Amino acid sequence: MRPLVSILILILLLPSDVAAAEGPPDRSRLIGIYGADDRRIIEDTGPPWSAIGRVNRRTGGFCSGVLIAPDKVLTAAHCLWNNRTRAWMQPDGLFFLPGYRMGSYLLTQGVLSLRRDPNIVMDAQGRPRDLAMDWAVLTLKGSIAATKQLQPIPPATSREIATVGQGYPLVRAGYSQDRPHLPTSAACKLLERSGARLLHHDCDGTRGDSGSPILMETSAGWRVLGLHVAVAERGAEAFGIGVLIPGFLQQ
Repeated sequence: MRPLVSILILILLLPSDVAAAEGPPDRSRLIGIYGADDRRIIEDTGPPWSAIGRVNRRTGGFCSGVLIAPDKVLTAAHCLWNNRTRAWMQPDGLFFLPGYRMGSYLLTQGVLSLRRDPNIVMDAQGRPRDLAMDWAVLTLKGSIAATKQLQPIPPATSREIATVGQGYPLVRAGYSQDRPHLPTSAACKLLERSGARLLHHDCDGTRGDSGSPILMETSAGWRVLGLHVAVAERGAEAFGIGVLIPGFLQQ
């Protein structure tokens, strides 16, 4: 593992209130795209990709999220922060649309309640002071029955997480600001573990991709290892930052 020089890291959070209404951005200048753009549009509309969807906010904007259980969605906590009012959004202002694609989706579910780290503190720019706390679990108003077309992607177990080290192959999938109506995925790898909770990776992802799952493939199928929440710079090096799934989700 490379030595951490955290004092030189500039955290660049990916806000959830980005509107892509003024035409596509210049992809060569998108934050979080490292060199060549490795994102690819997900053409497969079935599992596991259909479990990935948009978390839409009644006040506008969106983040990415993933169905991890019939009534549970995992996303980034900062997506639920209203920087204008300096307060957390209420559950009834959030909606999950799995399999969202060009204005259509498999279904839409409102949010009944949400759980986040009780110690999370947001700064004046709407960023968590501790990125390791940047996760949220949404409980939906109704359970989504598993079908051939839509099935949750389970969280990784503690045993599976223990196998993940430097260079481990990963996939990040979600909805980017320049492609807000089509899901994209990017094959990538783990660069290093930072402390007990943070994952440094080279997965391409930009605004809107906050909350998108970082997936690992196991002999038992795909698992959610963590969430993409930020990008950072350390000298001339840029990399993504993910949060490992919280311990209560691990089995």
